[in-house]
Amino acid sequence: MSIYFEKIIDLRNQGKTYKEICSQLNCAMSTVSYHCKLNKMGGHSDRLSDQQKKELQILYDEIGSLKKVAKIKGHSFETVKKYVIVGKKIKSIKTNSESVILWRKRTKLKLIDYKGGKCVLCDYNKCSSALHFHHLDPNEKDFSISGKSLSFEKLKNEVDKCILVCSNCHSEIHEGIVNINARVDQRKESYVLGT
Repeated sequence: MSIYFEKIIDLRNQGKTYKEICSQLNCAMSTVSYHCKLNKMGGHSDRLSDQQKKELQILYDEIGSLKKVAKIKGHSFETVKKYVIVGKKIKSIKTNSESVILWRKRTKLKLIDYKGGKCVLCDYNKCSSALHFHHLDPNEKDFSISGKSLSFEKLKNEVDKCILVCSNCHSEIHEGIVNINARVDQRKESYVLGT
């Protein structure tokens, strides 16, 4: 095995990109690619799920800048460029309801990014459809976030009363299996201690 093997695997497990690993270890891209593929840690082509690719396209269609999409989503410019269709107009929207559906998806992506982009309990972040906003105090709830076409600011104010959780953790919260305050406090403590 290469002298880089363990370091490459460790950095990849930390979520580093091939480019970041090459830069940090001062090694060739092919070395990183070889060890990652050998250990079934994915190559460039399989890093993004179909859902993530759709989210990139939706965000690009709204913003119109590959660089901004890369920065918002935390991907390299080259990755975004690979998956986003640039310069082609999307078919005109046929109905008002389709337009509303697209607006709601884009708005949910913005709200998810605003709340940290992942489940506060388990760090899940693969599919935006599986992320939910859970009101911490039901008495403060003015309205449900889903299915609303209110202004972004009004939705943002309501989301400030919520935590972002995945569908599994959300179900466990409502079943009483998970104590939210204890879990969130525990995660904050482990983050501060670096464990």
